[in-house]
Amino acid sequence: MGWGPQRWSDGLSEAGESKMNAASWGTMGIRDPQIMTTLFWIVWATCVVALAIPTGLWAKQTHSEALAAARKDVVSVAQSGAQFTENTFGLIDVVLNRLAELSSDKNFGSASIDKLCPSPICSNYRRLSPYLLLGFARANGDVVVHGPDAKKLNVGDRDYFIAQKERDAGLFVGAPRRTSFMRGTALPMSRRLSSTDGVFEGIVAAVIDVDLIEAVFKGLGAGKADEVRLLNDKGLRLVGWSADTVGDSAGSARRTDGSACGSASRYSSPDIIASTESAQMGNLSVKVCLSTANVLQAWRAEVLSVAGAEGLVLLAPALAFPALRRRWQHRLRQRRGL
Repeated sequence: MGWGPQRWSDGLSEAGESKMNAASWGTMGIRDPQIMTTLFWIVWATCVVALAIPTGLWAKQTHSEALAAARKDVVSVAQSGAQFTENTFGLIDVVLNRLAELSSDKNFGSASIDKLCPSPICSNYRRLSPYLLLGFARANGDVVVHGPDAKKLNVGDRDYFIAQKERDAGLFVGAPRRTSFMRGTALPMSRRLSSTDGVFEGIVAAVIDVDLIEAVFKGLGAGKADEVRLLNDKGLRLVGWSADTVGDSAGSARRTDGSACGSASRYSSPDIIASTESAQMGNLSVKVCLSTANVLQAWRAEVLSVAGAEGLVLLAPALAFPALRRRWQHRLRQRRGL
């Protein structure tokens, strides 16, 4: 059967109607609320991933940078503390050596020793320095003092006296203790006094105020370390400053029971950054430690602020979409009604 004008016209009409139906269904598909909702959440999830990946990489990088900077700070504080110890104790050791040399031919039983140190306790205990004391002790441990009101003192049982009595220990730094000649805690150190034939004749000692050392350690470690310790040759703590130090009602320093970085046995913990520098003076060393938990406090705050800002940016459209969808559906129903 051939194609006539009427048949050709009917074919064109059917093709046109089919194309119009396809376009109409396409339009209805795009305007389907379910499809629009799915598309929205796909786009929203894509934005979440696009923000989360670079934010995670940035957080990881800044985490490593914060720990690296903290390690540098700890090493720097330890080196500065060791340098301060060398300078301070080295200066005192020079004075003690000089006094030991000058006292080699002096009689401790007479007042002639006053010419060696005219202001410390070997001259008159009422003219003491409030921060540094110098004195002599005889072979039996009696401290050489003069004056009608001078108090007698024997240091024969002190570690810095016993160490020099047994042998020439060089500059020996003893355990900190309280003394009636100085307010607060004092750190003693000594040099041996020997006769020409090597017989032990006593010691020349110096006592330095612990608060002075702690003040320097605080200045070095504040904001960079949790704790700065001065250790002896056995690793025992002599002087230390901790970030946990608080002030009491009287304004004086009161130290908390716990250490900011834990006990000495925990210095090897991966949660603690520690550095030790030898002072090369009396076998002393300075140990500085910093807890990674404290290091990462600022990092956590920064990461949380960035994550919070991104969360608000992502949350706003997610919360607004349901209301916009209802409004859009209402308008679509109105158009379909018309």
